[in-house]
Amino acid sequence: MMLCVGEILADLIGKSEEGGLVYSRKAGGAPRGKAAGRAQI
Repeated sequence: MMLCVGEILADLIGKSEEGGLVYSRKAGGAPRGKAAGRAQI
């Protein structure tokens, strides 16, 4: 069993769309990467 406690961070990925900039939220940040890396072991 694994328990992860911490903050949830979001990466904002921007792209040009119809003359403006639109951002998409994606799960990210160091805590998420560390938990994902440990889950694969």
